[in-house]
Amino acid sequence: MKQYIIRNLDEKDFSKADTLKIDVFSWLDGYKPETYAQVIFVKGEGFYVRMKCMEKNPRAVYKNYHDPVCNDSCVEFFFNFAPEKQDKYANMEVNALGTIDCSFGSSRHDRVLVTNLWDNLPEIKVEKQEDYWQVEYLLTTDMLEKMFGTINTQSGAVYKANFFKCGDKTEIPHYALWSPVDTPTPDYHRPEFFGELVLE
Repeated sequence: MKQYIIRNLDEKDFSKADTLKIDVFSWLDGYKPETYAQVIFVKGEGFYVRMKCMEKNPRAVYKNYHDPVCNDSCVEFFFNFAPEKQDKYANMEVNALGTIDCSFGSSRHDRVLVTNLWDNLPEIKVEKQEDYWQVEYLLTTDMLEKMFGTINTQSGAVYKANFFKCGDKTEIPHYALWSPVDTPTPDYHRPEFFGELVLE
């Protein structure tokens, strides 16, 4: 099982975070953009997530919450911050415009829009350069506890998650994963294949 250590910091500083590679390409062969992710925890704030993709011209069409951003060039973080209590998870999908598709539930079909749970959507910081684009956002402790109840933020806490890069309707469709998913067709909504995030 894949494992990633979340650094426990006093302030946001991604230079101190480990970097994971989203480099398992499944279901299709050919286009393989380099994609990376980092997660850090800041006490009193929550979990900061940064995802970076080495793409020059990412497809970015969708502009509204809950649009199907997976059709664009998209980076995705699926997570369960209380796996010891429940099997529900969230899917945080973001395109290069900072458009979010995020819902919560126990399967692909049994989901609740996060706008029914959160007062506000997280602010998405987007950086676009000639050779790459990246997104960064904060999942506050309050946001997560509206999904999962009280979450363990002590050293050694274990969460379940996966990270993805996709583009269903990009010029060259592609599916990249951090933790492999053993299914015959593309399916990111498979929490049984999530890896582990361990809080430092």
